[in-house]
Amino acid sequence: MKIYSNIPHGTIHAPSLTHIVEVIRLGLGQSASKLFKGIANFVTQIQIARMQSAFYQMTDEQRAKINLKRCDIQQRAEFLITGKTQDGTFKEYDGL
Repeated sequence: MKIYSNIPHGTIHAPSLTHIVEVIRLGLGQSASKLFKGIANFVTQIQIARMQSAFYQMTDEQRAKINLKRCDIQQRAEFLITGKTQDGTFKEYDGL
């Protein structure tokens, strides 16, 4: 009389369960990464908008002192917040 069975009951499902858990973990990690990146982009856009608002509130004399025209406000604000511009016209002042 056989007491032990040849069918491994628990080991058949272990690899597929491990794979499912890994896929879920990676999916959640990617979703969290996209969420945090979206939040960071949103905060950057808010900072740029605030900088533009400050530039628009300046008088013409104040903008002339920093060599800023009204048409360049958006590009200058993006440069000051991100350090990058689309056309690369603004250069960072590095002293003498």
